[in-house]
Amino acid sequence: MLSPAARIAPSNCATDAINDKRTQLRNGSLSSQDPGVGGTLVAKAGIDYAEAPGVATITQVATHGDLQGLGLGTALIATAEERIRRRGLTVARIGVEDDNPRARALDERLGYQEVGRRAVSWEAEAADGSLLTYHTVVAEMDKTLTGRAKARLGALS
Repeated sequence: MLSPAARIAPSNCATDAINDKRTQLRNGSLSSQDPGVGGTLVAKAGIDYAEAPGVATITQVATHGDLQGLGLGTALIATAEERIRRRGLTVARIGVEDDNPRARALDERLGYQEVGRRAVSWEAEAADGSLLTYHTVVAEMDKTLTGRAKARLGALS
């Protein structure tokens, strides 16, 4: 979840480029390695392997506002889960804020279940460019990953 300050849509994002990305996503031609739209990030996620022993935490899952609801978040989480499996771990964790019911619904649809709550914080950029520390409480949601890791398709997959 992006901090409120980081949720602001970039002003340099061209409508035509966004629509092109939507078309690529719908017809299956948008690469998971695509850097973005006109220099604007399309979607992001990270994986923290050190936060909790035996658990990989999927972090900062976010999709550009104009591209939400098209499956990018689902694809990011699936890719993260595959990378976690390749590391030999069987539990993936996602933290979701209470004020993000759409993300919570996605996580639940993907099989994540709440296992606890905790306070978290991170550095974020304010609208004026200054740095701030964003504080919130997240529901920690875990999923047991089943199956074996797929064969690696490429160096960046």
